[in-house]
Amino acid sequence: MIILKYQMVGRLADLKHGGDMFQDLKKLIVDLSSIQVIWDTEAKTRRNEADRMYATGVSDGFKHAAVALESIIRKYST
Repeated sequence: MIILKYQMVGRLADLKHGGDMFQDLKKLIVDLSSIQVIWDTEAKTRRNEADRMYATGVSDGFKHAAVALESIIRKYST
């Protein structure tokens, strides 16, 4: 875990220069947003309340992940 943390800190410096990690994170945010839209649609089409709640939870999870990555980009790219 500690090694991963140090690797991330080193790579986060790459964000300031618009490097590969920056581009990868932007692509990941787009992918997460696309998946979130799919699950949001799925939540609206489910008939069973439990299925709707599950799909809504999955959709919210992808939305929160995208927001978290956007905040990391903002924090380290300035």
